[in-house]
Amino acid sequence: MEHPATALRHASDCGTVFLLADPDDWPHAWYIRRGFKPIGRFHVFTRAGSEG
Repeated sequence: MEHPATALRHASDCGTVFLLADPDDWPHAWYIRRGFKPIGRFHVFTRAGSEG
């Protein structure tokens, strides 16, 4: 994962940016304080005991 300050610097040159942040971890609140807004959720599911 890219360092948050680097992500913001890159975002300043773009019209639209999508970032992933765990809502229970500190980056989520950090991005909100800098003007980013949550627009959706991303889920990943893994079946226990399954082999690739």
